[in-house]
Amino acid sequence: MSRSFYRTRIKFCGMTRAGDVRLAGELGVDAVGFIFARESKRRVAPAEARAMRQAIAPMVDVVALFRDNSKEEVREVLRTVRPTLLQFHGEEDESFCRSFNMPYLKAVAMGGRDDVNARQLQLRYPSAAGFLFDS
Repeated sequence: MSRSFYRTRIKFCGMTRAGDVRLAGELGVDAVGFIFARESKRRVAPAEARAMRQAIAPMVDVVALFRDNSKEEVREVLRTVRPTLLQFHGEEDESFCRSFNMPYLKAVAMGGRDDVNARQLQLRYPSAAGFLFDS
């Protein structure tokens, strides 16, 4: 039997209620995500995410999702929420993403006119912990 070093991980994202965060943990998710992108209807304030973080089960990662936020906005979330992983969905470049000294995922839009090339992504974001292909 061949052994794979990869496994499927499940993340519930866009959490806005502590009860949903608690239920996600009971269901066995690997991570919960809080959205800090300005234009999202599921955006939460850092203080709200900090309060909901109390409902997260042990060993469940906390992901902070951003889309073209400023460095100061990201730093505020880092101080307030203490996420274990960052996720960038905008035009952030490699330098910006790695500047927080945290593991991060770079989201890549799918279904557009441009082809997505995995090798080009790795070259463009060499410090990324992984890529999220978003439809």
